[in-house]
Amino acid sequence: MKIKTYIINLKEAIERKEYVLSEVDQYKFLDVELVTAVDGRKMSEREIQTRFDSKRFAYRFYEPSPGEIGCTLSHRECYKRLLDSSEEFALICEDDVCFLVGEELMSSLLKEVIERMPHRPYVMTLSRHLVYYAKGGYQIGEYSFCRVYHAWGTCAYLINRKAAEVMLRTGKPYYPADDYREMGRLGIRVEGVYPMLAIGKSEIGEVPTSITQSYKMNLRTRIRGNIIGKIRGFLIRINYLKNRENHMKIVDTRNS
Repeated sequence: MKIKTYIINLKEAIERKEYVLSEVDQYKFLDVELVTAVDGRKMSEREIQTRFDSKRFAYRFYEPSPGEIGCTLSHRECYKRLLDSSEEFALICEDDVCFLVGEELMSSLLKEVIERMPHRPYVMTLSRHLVYYAKGGYQIGEYSFCRVYHAWGTCAYLINRKAAEVMLRTGKPYYPADDYREMGRLGIRVEGVYPMLAIGKSEIGEVPTSITQSYKMNLRTRIRGNIIGKIRGFLIRINYLKNRENHMKIVDTRNS
């Protein structure tokens, strides 16, 4: 079984392109298509206003960086390509993805996940998550698959057509690419796997991220972002306590 795989890469990021092509070449079941990333640093203010809802993003979080805007728009391009194809699902990866298991195990796990994929909008992150629902999951060998409430990072995730349709129906995006809680609010079932199957090299500091390279926040924005982050963390914990009867659990996969 071949899995359509979109890999997001900035045009000038030649070394990252060479790295990721070498990485995915070890997984022969991946049908790879490169997607040129949107470079938010090169977008005019008018273009940003036309394609991205910065005001709504800022109301929910903080002032978005050019890198975050470009990242979200790049993932939306992958959703469009999926809908323009005949595929029912796709794997979307960023150019710093590092798979943590070999080809045979990865292939068998993803095949099982795809066979179990519900007939509804669905996303499964292969990377890190924090808060998940233990109830209603399933086990494949030593790997646990469960519904996720809060996760971060978009280095590798499965998405089906129905979920891509939902994300594109929102109009101008007002969220970061890894806003899995918003996906859930929009009716997408978000699942994760533990131990994780992939990690972004930028997440573990092996390579810089295009977001941090492209944007330096001023002091006011940093302070505001820090306050909002603390409030969001508090609300996550309140939600956790309110939903304990649903067997919601917290797991930190950063050191997995």
